[in-house]
Amino acid sequence: MVMNTSLSPVAHAGTWDSSVAQYQNQFIRQVTATIQRLAHVAPIRVQNPTFNFDTNNIYFVATLLDSPPDTGRLVGCLNACFQY
Repeated sequence: MVMNTSLSPVAHAGTWDSSVAQYQNQFIRQVTATIQRLAHVAPIRVQNPTFNFDTNNIYFVATLLDSPPDTGRLVGCLNACFQY
């Protein structure tokens, strides 16, 4: 079973204007990479990253997926996989 855990919004204080939108993809990639590095999680676990900003803040919101079960404890069968 995979559980979704939403990461808390992270606000970066500063003064921003609409030109920051052109760097949206770069911002999302860099923040996602920082979360992966600091939390020691695989890139695929950080899902649905979004980026918003207003005149005072930039907001990054993403979903952190639960880690998969340890494959060393799984036994595969023809049509099923059982954890022991």
